[in-house]
Amino acid sequence: MLTKTEIRISGASVHNLKGLNLSLPHESIIAVTGVSGSGKSSLVFDVILAEAQRRFFETLSHYSRQFMSMEKRADVESIEGLCPAVGLPQYEQLPSSRATVGSFSDLTELLGVLFSGKGKAFCPEHELPLFPQTPDEISQQLIRDYSDQRMAICAPLSVAKQGSFQKELDHYARKGFLKVLLDGSFLSIDPLPKIDAEKKHSLSLVIDVIRTGVKSQDRLTRAIAAAAEESKGYAECWLAKDLSGPLPPPVSYSLSGGCQICHFSFPKVDPRYFSPNSLGRCLRCDGRGSYPAHGAELCEDCKGSGLSQLAACTRIGQTSAMDCHLMNLSDLHSFISSLTISDPGSELLKGELLRKITGMDQLGLGYLSVSRRLTSLSTGEYQKLRLASLPVRQLRGLLYVLDEPVQGLHWRETAAVMARLRELRDQGNTVIMVAHHRELIREADYVVELGPGGGTQGGELLACFRPSEAENIVSFSQTARSLLQKPLSGSQGCSDDRSLSACHQDFFRLRHVHFLNLRIEEVCFLAASLNIICGVSGAGKSSLLRGAVFPAASAEPSEAAEGRIEWIPPKDRTLRSVRYFGREPLAAKGAAFPATILDVYTHIRQLFASLPEAQISGLTLRDFSLQAGGGRCENCSGQGQVSLKMTFLADAQVECPECQGQRFQEKVLNIQYRGLNLAQILKLSLDESIEFFSSFPKIRKKLQLASELGLGYLGLGQPATGLSGGEAQRLKLASWLRADPDVLILMDEPCRGLHFSEVHQLMKVLRRLTSAGATIMITEHHPDAILYGDWIVELGPGAADQGGQLVWQGSGRDFMSRDENII
Repeated sequence: MLTKTEIRISGASVHNLKGLNLSLPHESIIAVTGVSGSGKSSLVFDVILAEAQRRFFETLSHYSRQFMSMEKRADVESIEGLCPAVGLPQYEQLPSSRATVGSFSDLTELLGVLFSGKGKAFCPEHELPLFPQTPDEISQQLIRDYSDQRMAICAPLSVAKQGSFQKELDHYARKGFLKVLLDGSFLSIDPLPKIDAEKKHSLSLVIDVIRTGVKSQDRLTRAIAAAAEESKGYAECWLAKDLSGPLPPPVSYSLSGGCQICHFSFPKVDPRYFSPNSLGRCLRCDGRGSYPAHGAELCEDCKGSGLSQLAACTRIGQTSAMDCHLMNLSDLHSFISSLTISDPGSELLKGELLRKITGMDQLGLGYLSVSRRLTSLSTGEYQKLRLASLPVRQLRGLLYVLDEPVQGLHWRETAAVMARLRELRDQGNTVIMVAHHRELIREADYVVELGPGGGTQGGELLACFRPSEAENIVSFSQTARSLLQKPLSGSQGCSDDRSLSACHQDFFRLRHVHFLNLRIEEVCFLAASLNIICGVSGAGKSSLLRGAVFPAASAEPSEAAEGRIEWIPPKDRTLRSVRYFGREPLAAKGAAFPATILDVYTHIRQLFASLPEAQISGLTLRDFSLQAGGGRCENCSGQGQVSLKMTFLADAQVECPECQGQRFQEKVLNIQYRGLNLAQILKLSLDESIEFFSSFPKIRKKLQLASELGLGYLGLGQPATGLSGGEAQRLKLASWLRADPDVLILMDEPCRGLHFSEVHQLMKVLRRLTSAGATIMITEHHPDAILYGDWIVELGPGAADQGGQLVWQGSGRDFMSRDENII
C-alpha cells in the first residue's frame, strides 16, 4: 500500500527501460548505479525529474506555457508521491569564457546591489570623496573645459534597457520637449518614433543645445538644473557639432557627488555598473580580465577583475568593489561579516551574501575569488561550485536529482559532498543521484542497481537494497559485491617496480615549471608506461598536463608559462607525436552517430558508392551522406523522425512519414551490400558490424577498440544525442586512441562518467597501448584507475596557492603502500 513516504513508479519504459516498477523512500539519499547505458539517467532524469517538471508546468496557464520549453509526458504507466524537483544534470558543454565564479553564483549581482546602495564614490585622480555639486558649479566647469563648444544638455532616462519607451516619449512630447538621444543619435519625438522593444537601448532627454561660454552661463545652469530634475540628480553633456549622426560618449555629472578639485563625477549608478559582463566592464579588456590574443596577459587597468574604474573607486570603508571581486571567498566572508548595517533590506542582502559564500567555503572553495573565470577551474572545482549553487536554505519536501555529484573530485573531497547531501536529507528532502563512486554508494541510504549491460542489454531492475543489506544479495548484485570489497593495496597493473634512481635513463623529465599555481623544479614520467597525476581538485594537475607537458613535449612555446620550461626525453627515445585528450564533451549534434564519431562511415559510403549498382544508377559518395542533400530523406533531413508541433503541449517526435524512419531516399535504399542496404547496416550493433565488415581492416580496427571498451551493443547509426555520459566518454576515447609506438598520449580524467567495471576495461586497454610502446600520462581521481599506474605523480598538498607542489612521485606499488593513501 502506497504511503506518503514513497515515490512509486510503475511501467517505466523510456529509452531502454523495460517496464520498470519500483518504490523509492522519501527523505533519503538514493544512489542509482549500474554500467553506463544501463538506464540510470533515463530513470532519474527522463522519468522522475521530467515528470516532476511537467506536472509543475501543467499548473501554469496556457498562455504562460507557450513561452516555455515543456517536457513531453514520460513513457510510464504511473508515478505517485512526486514532489517539486530541482535537477543538477551532468554538464554537457564548457562554460563561457566570460563566466566567472561571481556570475555563476550570483555573488556579482549581490555585490552590485550592496555597493550601489552603500558604497561611497571617490575621484579616481585625486582620491577625494565626491561631494554634492550645484548646477552653477557644473556649468562653470563646462565653460572652463569645453569653451566655445556646442553641447547638448540631456537628462539620462535609461541605460541599456529593453523597451519601446512609448509612454515616456508621449509624456515628454506633451510637456513640450522636441528631441531625445537614442543610442547616441538625435531623434525627434513628434511624431512618436517606433523603437524595437526587443533590443536594449540607452535613452536621454534633450533639454537644450547650447554653445558654451560666459554669455551662456545662465542658460547652461538652467539646462543642467532641468536635466537633474528630470533624471533625479544627473546630467549628461554631449559634444554636438550638428544634430545628425552618432555622437561620442558624453561627460556625465551628478549633483549628489563630484570632486572638489576637478569636479569629476560618475554617471547614475545601478548594480549593473559593478558587473564585468554589463555596464561595469573594463573597456580596455572588454570585461575579460585579460587579453586572449596575447597569451591571456592580465589587464593591469582592472587587475584581472574585468571591472571598470567605477568599481575601483566605490568603497565601503577602505574596501572597493574591485577589491571584493579580487579577494578570496574566505576573506570576502570576513569583510561582509564585519559590515554594520541597520536597515532591514541591507541586512537581508548581507545574510544572502554570507549564506552563498559559506556554502562554497564548506565545499572547500574558500580560496576562489569572485572574478575567477570558470574556464580556469578544474573539473572538480567546477563540480563543487555547481553543488554549492543548489538551493538549500529552509527548504523542505523537495526532490534533488543529481548526476554523479563527485565527478572530478579526489576521494578525500567526497566527505564534504556527502555532508551537503545529508544536510539536504535531514531538512526533510529527498536526494536521488546517479552514482558510480563506491564510497558515495556506501554512504547512501538506499541503492537501485540497473543492468545487466548497456543499451538493449540493460534497462532492467537488478536490485534495490540498503547498503547494510549488501551481504544478502552478493550472488546477483555486482554493486553489492563491490561495496563489500576490502580496501585495495598494491598496484594491480604494474609490470615492474622501477625506482627513480635505478632507471634514470627511462624517464621523461620536466624542469622549471613555474606558472599559475605550479612551483615545480623537476618532475619525472616513466617512458612506455602508464603515468597517473593525482591530487585534490585545484592542485594543478590539468595545468601541469595541458599547460606544461603538452607544449614542452610538442616543442611549442607555452603562452601561460613564466620563463622556459625544460623537457628532457630519455636517451635514444624520440617521440613521433604528442596527443592531448581534453575534457571537452562529445559533439553530439545533428547527424552524429557512432559510425561518424569512429570515422568509419566515410569508408562505408565509399564502399556503397563503388558498387556496380550505385554506379549504374549514377549515385555518388554524396548521395550516401546524411549531412548533405542528395540521397537522404529531405523531409526529416536524414534523422528518421520529425518534430510534431503541439500548441500548449510539448513537441512530439514521430516517425518520418516520407521514409518510414529509413532516413534515405528509395534510390539509395535499393543499393545493397551482402543483402543489406545502408539503413539496415546502420541498425547493426558495433559487434555485428565487426563481423559484417571483417574483410575491411580499416573499418574493423576502429570498431574493435570501441567493442573492447564495452560499447559493442551500440547501434552503428544510433543518434549520439541519446548516449549516456559514460557511453559518450568511451566512444570519444575509442575514436581517439591508437596503439602507435613512441607516441605520448595525454588525457585529462578519461574515467569521468564510467562505472567501476568500465574503469578496469579502459585501464586494461591503456596498459595494452603502453605494451606497444606508447607513453601515457593521465590526470585521474578514480581509486580503481590509480591502482593500474606504473608511475604516480601527486600534486598538492592543497588547492590554488596551497597546491602546485610536487608532493610525491614514485612507482604505483610504492604509492599504494603509503599510509596516507586510503582507497
